[in-house]
Amino acid sequence: MEYEKIRYKVKGQLVDHCKSSFDVKTSTGFVHFEPNDIKAFLNGDLVTIMIEKKEMSTEDFLMQNAHSIQRKLFDESAFQLITDESAIQ
Repeated sequence: MEYEKIRYKVKGQLVDHCKSSFDVKTSTGFVHFEPNDIKAFLNGDLVTIMIEKKEMSTEDFLMQNAHSIQRKLFDESAFQLITDESAIQ
């Protein structure tokens, strides 16, 4: 895995902050991930994820562009991430 290829993707952000939780806004909806979920994504243990009753391949989810990311105000171990696809809508 070349880091430069994933740096600005959802996958790159999860790699950079793998011990944190994430609230992610995608074009499909909102989803929350804990560090154990992130570990399962990166290890390839999960091939699909559910985002608001819609199934998506984990690889498609991980390779979405990360539009913006910020720490939650009162929880430094948690992030909010918005994908490019959801920012356009």
